Amino acid sequence: MTIPQYYKEKYDITLRYPHLRGVFAAGPHSGGNDNRPIYPIELLHVMPDQRVTMEKMDPTLIDCVLKKSAVPPEERMNKILEHANMMCLFGRGKGGENPVLATFGVRVVRESNNIVIGVRQLPGLKFKVGGWMDC
Repeated sequence: MTIPQYYKEKYDITLRYPHLRGVFAAGPHSGGNDNRPIYPIELLHVMPDQRVTMEKMDPTLIDCVLKKSAVPPEERMNKILEHANMMCLFGRGKGGENPVLATFGVRVVRESNNIVIGVRQLPGLKFKVGGWMDC
């Protein structure tokens, strides 16, 4: 019996993607590795905040995730402000005042931090070929 046939007969589920590979369950199972349950990938759900180790990720997927998460600073700041406004973090907004922050007397300031970065001058270099020379 195939996996699609099994799920149709046992659970009355018709797989939409019967050609996709199944997923083996991790952990110890009775009867050794040959008897591990196989689940159709379309029936599985990734739990919120579930972490997948880098070793288990496909390199193509890693590249895709890195490209999607690389956001210019101005765009990132705009997204942060947009979500903060939706949660009424800056006091009175469209939805009024954030009741949790108001209860605890917390106030969030809209302006971002301006950090002055000190750039040091490169050190000089002295070397000796016959006599000391500065570079």
